[in-house]
Amino acid sequence: MRFASSSRRAVAVLAAGTVGLSTAVLSVTGVASADIDRTYTFSTDPGAAADVHVDEVLPVSDAFCSITWELVGGSGGKDSLGNPGKPGGRLGITVPLDIPADQVAEFYLFPGGAGGDGQSSFDPHQDLGSAGHGGMSGHDGNGTDGSKYLLLQENEYFYGGGGGAESAVAIMPATPPAEQGTAAGSYLQTVLSAFGGDGAGADEGAGAGGGYGKYTNNSPFPGDTGLAAVPGAGVISGTVTLCKTDVPTPDVVVKPRVSVPVEVAAVAGASSIKISWKAPQDAAGVAGYQAFASPVGAQSSGGTVFCKPAAALGTSCVVPAIPGLTYNVGVESLDAKGERIGVSDRVTTTAIAAPVVAASLPKASGTLTSDAKDGKAVAGEKVTVTGKDFLPGSVVELVAYSTPVSLGQAVVLSDGTFTAEVTLPEDMANGTHHLVASGVDVNGDPRTLVVEVTVSGGVATAEIAGLAYTGFTPAPWLAGGALTLLAGGGLLVAARRRSA
Repeated sequence: MRFASSSRRAVAVLAAGTVGLSTAVLSVTGVASADIDRTYTFSTDPGAAADVHVDEVLPVSDAFCSITWELVGGSGGKDSLGNPGKPGGRLGITVPLDIPADQVAEFYLFPGGAGGDGQSSFDPHQDLGSAGHGGMSGHDGNGTDGSKYLLLQENEYFYGGGGGAESAVAIMPATPPAEQGTAAGSYLQTVLSAFGGDGAGADEGAGAGGGYGKYTNNSPFPGDTGLAAVPGAGVISGTVTLCKTDVPTPDVVVKPRVSVPVEVAAVAGASSIKISWKAPQDAAGVAGYQAFASPVGAQSSGGTVFCKPAAALGTSCVVPAIPGLTYNVGVESLDAKGERIGVSDRVTTTAIAAPVVAASLPKASGTLTSDAKDGKAVAGEKVTVTGKDFLPGSVVELVAYSTPVSLGQAVVLSDGTFTAEVTLPEDMANGTHHLVASGVDVNGDPRTLVVEVTVSGGVATAEIAGLAYTGFTPAPWLAGGALTLLAGGGLLVAARRRSA
């Protein structure tokens, strides 16, 4: 689970919201939930054993200290074969509240509907069935309608179930984000959600669930995630805890916010970012740190990379980065179980540079390995090179000298190695050349590996005498290609536990 906003903003979002007294939500006894003077439970399921049955809005007054939420997304529908859809996601989290005196925070609840079932005729060879409709939530994250799919081996038609809808909690910020271009009081912002399950047949392209398998949790407080225990429509439920020490609340555990790492600095280097920070003054419960960097403007967390310091309580580490991009960088504090218990404010880097390519043969840090037999290669043919001890996930420039000619780039694997097949230029001069891999090591420092090859089958030296040197030209696909490799290959420095 990826937290999408800074700690301070998230607390304000979940705790304050748009303030104004509301009686839209009634308990079973007809009393507005904001007027209840004790710890109470609530649920959007009218059949649940709860003190308050919520319709759309949960108003909470300043008398309450926390809400323990449980969100379950709608499950996917069956396909026409009777195969069940996938269950929705489940998100559980306890969030402390800090509502201004004499004011009420309003939480808008959108339980996700279950996906409809696919139907078919008695003869599967006839296209006479119908797919299930996607579940609805009344907000964002509706499930996708199912569709028919054809099993080619049997030449039979089947119909997918609809995807379940996402269950979500939203607030109406007094001042919406500037990019929305909307007036205050007209923009709902989702702060918690649990995804809807895929309908049966989704593997054949039918019935994707709302939320597409992700959780949203704009909160600095840890939560736990999983799947719904019972299929069906989504439900939002929980416990609202009163701020009185004499009220027993055995079922509510409020996890206090641990002070977060401070003075975060991010220095953009060649294909990498050096991240440093200082420990908080109050570091009770902090057993380690994890830094992260996300490309500015990315539409998902797929490009986010992570690193941990060499020592558990160290205060620096290095992440790989894609040249040409800028990144938002932050640091998380972790408890003894590796769970996140605090997150710093973000800082933004300058544009990431590509590894430096020298105009002349650089000094070697080590030896590049090649499959050129006895160090001999033929112009226009392929050579496989291998290097090690680079920063995992970073980009390595591959160049042939003496006149530098780009042979492409490679992305370093999680063990610090890379292997790349390069093609020597057909017009390469006969004689001795050097193949060079330029990148950075795990500390973000320059690393250069070199191997000598003797080239034949190219151009005689006399034929190229007097030709002007036009300079090094990097491969034009570096930013896009490296981004694809990093995101598609999943080359993250540290695997992040998803709670998304």
